[in-house]
Amino acid sequence: MPGADAAHLTAAAVAQLAGVPHGRLYLKVDSTLRGSVAAQVAGALAERRRTHPDAFAVVCPAYPAMGRTVSGGALLVDGVPVHETAAGTDPVTPVTTPRLADLVPGGITLPAPDTCADALAALDAHGEPGAVLCVDATTEQHLAALAAAVTGLGARAIPVGSAGLARHLASAWRAEPTRATPRAPLSGRRAVVVRSSANAASREQVARLLAAGPDPRVTVLEAPDRAGGDRDPVAVASELAGRVLTEVAAGADTLVLLGGDGAEAVLDRLGHTTLRVLGSVVEGVPLLQTTTPAPLTVATKAGGFGAADTLTAILEELLEEE
Repeated sequence: MPGADAAHLTAAAVAQLAGVPHGRLYLKVDSTLRGSVAAQVAGALAERRRTHPDAFAVVCPAYPAMGRTVSGGALLVDGVPVHETAAGTDPVTPVTTPRLADLVPGGITLPAPDTCADALAALDAHGEPGAVLCVDATTEQHLAALAAAVTGLGARAIPVGSAGLARHLASAWRAEPTRATPRAPLSGRRAVVVRSSANAASREQVARLLAAGPDPRVTVLEAPDRAGGDRDPVAVASELAGRVLTEVAAGADTLVLLGGDGAEAVLDRLGHTTLRVLGSVVEGVPLLQTTTPAPLTVATKAGGFGAADTLTAILEELLEEE
């Protein structure tokens, strides 16, 4: 959506925390920084500074487990500058540069912290009110140190990042012992795989699944290849959503959605506005359950996430016999 709209909606969401005791704020963004990230940061900062004038943003989209790292202020995917990967040719929000300070204008680049003390010192030194600090991270240790420092700074620091930083913030914020991840409620165990993503990783994952032979429990729906980029991705996703509606009406109760456009379109068409997060199926793939109008098990995967056998592993987990 346009930057002004994204900033407004982000600010409105942050405003909801004003009356929440001990409320936590995490601005979740894409690990390749696609979309209106700069506007979202601006909206979050503007609203948070109404109640905390000294607030500043701490941006780190690194997700080492998925090959996303930040080094020297540049965002890399498996060691390749992000604009030279599939994110650079994304049909909706292409990323044109790997520099975080360009993707979030005005950002100040900080080195990767080895310890919480390192992170605190750097954030304190540069964390002027309204500042945007872009922090390097190439390992889980760096993210853990940054999460601990952000937690120590409290509401003054607004963490901005992907699922990589979220994992470590959850550990730093957790008030009770770790509990086992609940299994999804698998009733009929009939799954629909929906590939709206044009990313080569998702195409390869579906090809690997289909090469293993038919499975009567699984239906695969794919977006047609966008020859020359002439297919409107929103229209393609909407078309897929209509086909999913038919499958669900016929009894499918598990959805595996590859790509954000398709996930949004499918859930909108089915009338689902709320998802309960149950845990994860495999790394980077959340396990969800819809709440209304009828329960469905849902797994969503970013188009560029995972290895060739990731989709196969997801279905093996979801359709495993009890």
